[in-house]
Amino acid sequence: MHAVSLTAELLSQIQSQRGRLHPFERLDMGHTAHIVIDLQNGFMEPGAPIEVPVAREIVPNVNSISTAVRRCGGRNVFLRMTVDSDSQSSWSNWFAYLNTPQSAATTARAFARDAMQMNYKVIFVSDATATFTDAAHNATLENMAMLFADVMTTREVLTAVNAAQVGIACRERS
Repeated sequence: MHAVSLTAELLSQIQSQRGRLHPFERLDMGHTAHIVIDLQNGFMEPGAPIEVPVAREIVPNVNSISTAVRRCGGRNVFLRMTVDSDSQSSWSNWFAYLNTPQSAATTARAFARDAMQMNYKVIFVSDATATFTDAAHNATLENMAMLFADVMTTREVLTAVNAAQVGIACRERS
């Protein structure tokens, strides 16, 4: 799993700007969705076109969050990336210049950025997401924390989900 490391300067800036480190720690589970992006063979399977080996290590965290969200009345939504003729046309420079033919079999889009700009409250889970290197992972976390989301650990998300008692109590595990 990635070594998560947000800088002290960023955490201080967030605390100062928002008044607290986690502005979204109180959840309304009737209006909460756990969005799982790209946990699919193209990223997960050994030897896949854009294999992210670390992604296999986050599956238990993703599953823990999915279970808790489902149990407490939220929704789990699984998104997968596809490439069709429209994406190949609208991303022609990306396909032609920024990738080899093998790696250009996929495209990337992060719903978290769009979601915040569409006025959704976004929590980005630091240890339930993965990329190629620790440096890239931490740069993404810092970017998300600074501009687009509340960055939490799986444990922090599970605490928030389990504390949510809006309308219905979380059901006991069967």
